[in-house]
Amino acid sequence: MALVRSTIANLCGSLCLSLVGCGTPDLEPIDTSPVADTDRDTDRDTGSSRYTFDGEVTVRSTVDGAVVCDADAALTGWWPYTGDCLDCDFTFAIAIDDTITRDESTSDCTYYPTLSFIETRDYYDLIMMYTATYFQVYPYERYDDAFMSGWSYRNYIYTTYSYPGPYYTPIAFDGAPHASFTHVGDDLSWSYTYEGTYQAWEYNHYLDCGTIEWSDTTEAFGVPGTGVTTTLDCGDDDLIDVWTFEADGGAVTVTVDTVSEATTFEPILEVNDPGGCTVARAFGNFACTYPPIRGECPSVAIDATVPGPYTVVVSVGNRCPDQPTGEYELRVEGGTDLTLVEDEADQIILVDHLLRFEVRGAGTLTPG
Repeated sequence: MALVRSTIANLCGSLCLSLVGCGTPDLEPIDTSPVADTDRDTDRDTGSSRYTFDGEVTVRSTVDGAVVCDADAALTGWWPYTGDCLDCDFTFAIAIDDTITRDESTSDCTYYPTLSFIETRDYYDLIMMYTATYFQVYPYERYDDAFMSGWSYRNYIYTTYSYPGPYYTPIAFDGAPHASFTHVGDDLSWSYTYEGTYQAWEYNHYLDCGTIEWSDTTEAFGVPGTGVTTTLDCGDDDLIDVWTFEADGGAVTVTVDTVSEATTFEPILEVNDPGGCTVARAFGNFACTYPPIRGECPSVAIDATVPGPYTVVVSVGNRCPDQPTGEYELRVEGGTDLTLVEDEADQIILVDHLLRFEVRGAGTLTPG
């Protein structure tokens, strides 16, 4: 799952865009504010009442049932903010020092800032607002009874350029499919809940569970010619052979070696435990019997403490310069029932994931 982290971390830029409008803004901000501010001194007397906001928000999300976000934060807001909205019941600039009071999230959590008002590295200058009617300019849309967030954006993926807003995300409104908002007296609350699938490109048979060890051995285990020999498309470095073997809980060695000068190539080796976690990776450990132009051959020694089926993945490190097919010998000592289960499978595959996230917030308005 080496590719999944960046996918999860950017869900707000890919998945949420269609749900809550929280995608990356255009280079030039579009002025979609309900009423643009021209005189803040006048706004203070004729616009939104001078209230402050104190509340808290909970963010929780799971991917395939595994927790990604699980956090609480205290929120503080004050009126007015630059660009005050005359037609809004309230507009609060949210404090930049929001306090995370509880956080059991993983490093992939983004806190859904346009829904939770928790400032992150990418989303800043957050605004909480409510208006009876909001007209979005592009694409044109009308939202009634709209509880909204305003925000600015920094692009840290390709550049550190900022896109000052505010841009707006309608969170809860009449007919909103995933959200609710209540405002009774000085108390307000909101929620946004979503469940659906998304797709991510991931490495096939690779799962980083924090247990990967790079092999540092320089030994070629086993006797050449005693293993199983097969071929792998050497002109495409996006294909893999997948093998399984049974281990009884003891020491196991795995070696991949070349078998002829005409079919030599640089192989890469990975081993997964019975739970699917990648536990060992190797390349360039010893001189191949038939050395390729670049690189060496891989070998690993593992302690198979968990009995059961282990997986071996063989891939191409450098494409073969003169022939379309590479040939290799796989030797496994300490394991039994070595079986080729996937022959020249795709190394990178598109995987479906179930995403569920929920944002719940509440707070009190206090006259200033």
